[in-house]
Amino acid sequence: MDLPPDDHIFAPMTADSARIKYEWRNTSRRIIVSNLSMTRHNLILLVLLYAAAFRLVAMNRPFQYDDEATGCFYGVLARNYLRFGPAQTHGIPVLTVGHAPDASIAYYPDHPPLVPLLIAPIYLLFGVGEWQTRLPTSIATVAAVYVLYRLLRRHATQRVALIAATLFAAMPINLYFGGLPEVVGMPLVLFVLISVSAYLALHERPNARHCLRLIGTFTLAAVSDWPAFIMVPVFLTHFLTTRLRRQWPWILAFGAAACAVFTLLYIYIALATHAPWSWMVPLFKGRSALGIKAPFTARQWLATAMAFNRHLHTLPILVASGLWLATSGIHVHPQRGGTVARILVAWGILHVLIGRQGVFNHEWWWSPLTPGLAVTAALLIDSILTAAERRSFANAVNAVAMLLMVAFTAWTSVTSFRQLFPTRRPIAFTTMDLGEAIRAAAPQPSDLALLVWSGFDPQLWFYGDRPLRANVWSIDDFQHRLRDETADLMFGYVQPWNAKATGIVFPVIYRRELKDLHAYLQRQYPLAPVPTSLAEEFDIFDLRHPLTGTP
Repeated sequence: MDLPPDDHIFAPMTADSARIKYEWRNTSRRIIVSNLSMTRHNLILLVLLYAAAFRLVAMNRPFQYDDEATGCFYGVLARNYLRFGPAQTHGIPVLTVGHAPDASIAYYPDHPPLVPLLIAPIYLLFGVGEWQTRLPTSIATVAAVYVLYRLLRRHATQRVALIAATLFAAMPINLYFGGLPEVVGMPLVLFVLISVSAYLALHERPNARHCLRLIGTFTLAAVSDWPAFIMVPVFLTHFLTTRLRRQWPWILAFGAAACAVFTLLYIYIALATHAPWSWMVPLFKGRSALGIKAPFTARQWLATAMAFNRHLHTLPILVASGLWLATSGIHVHPQRGGTVARILVAWGILHVLIGRQGVFNHEWWWSPLTPGLAVTAALLIDSILTAAERRSFANAVNAVAMLLMVAFTAWTSVTSFRQLFPTRRPIAFTTMDLGEAIRAAAPQPSDLALLVWSGFDPQLWFYGDRPLRANVWSIDDFQHRLRDETADLMFGYVQPWNAKATGIVFPVIYRRELKDLHAYLQRQYPLAPVPTSLAEEFDIFDLRHPLTGTP
């Protein structure tokens, strides 16, 4: 057998062979990086699929008596857009249910109109219902996950983007409230994230195109709700402290445009609703608890804030976010993505401080803080992974991180699902049953029903779809409310309504407790026809045909 000479086997590497070896290594690295990029691309699709699947599962959930179900309030406002039309609403949300005799409709100008306006065309196409009400917000939630991913892939790294998107999608606040139709909710967060992306483009390359893009995207956030305007001083402060003075006119132009948007919204709402020019002052005081006596102590507020955040953002996310902020959040840090994190955290914290009454009362008001927590936690995880890679522990640490992410997602998904679909004790009737009984007591759309029930929850008007006078607990209450010249509206609002009630809904569970009222109604009024499914749940008395000469 012929063998090559020994000097050929151990000969030094030639220039050509060295070049081939170098090219082979580079090609291998490119293939590995390409495969890793494709893997992460597939993973973000998996995250989006997970977020969409959870929303689909929860989308058609009935509006019962819980925090998430209060979103049907915006369903009523959306239905009123279709019922009253633009000539009467002028684009302002309307609280009135039915057509008031000789009375103007009651407006709800507290918030910009985007959320009910997004729901209205869904109702027009598919009718009124639970999934139709939640559809726009559910889409916004999934879209926000993707926008956050794109934002961080551009301004951080793909790994940070993937981790942050996963944490954001899996946090209980987004799983539980991700379908909630609410102004301080996902549509607002989505458009703020898009605005941050537009702002960073302007920050990198100040020009007219990027400035107009920022103004346009911010306007969408502005018509979602007022907390969007908190971003204006955040953007201004960051730009003025990090850009050359000759570039300042671009951000000042944006600031002027944002002020113009606020002014136009404010003036239009005042003119359309005939409100005083100071209409926002009591609203601001009520949400911020500034200028009035706060209904809570500092200790109560902190305890509630901690309880809400442990429930909605989870303790691991809060700890990870706090560690990153303590080590890297204040000082300029070379880690990519730090600018996005600081901007989002600044927006969330300012929102909490300004709206301290709102965040004390409503869990979902913490939503503006969620993107910042997701990004800062992701940056901490990424820094740990980067440090491990320098010590040749990359495979083990990445595997552990992946397992922890899967465990976190499984944990939050199960707990949020159980909260959305709890094992309920048998109840006397559902909100849908009560709504059907209300329509039986008031057969025509503008008929008014009395209600032996505590009213103000929007579920009564969403399912009942009739004018109401609730809280009838005694004979005196009944006699007063029968001739009352007002109608109850959602959340304690009232409006003039000079008409007698056509019927009263009396839940069977109160027959013994309110026996005097029930006996009085039996003596004075006949029972109205009741659907078979409601016969064992409600007595409905027809007030239009008294049995005696009494009213």
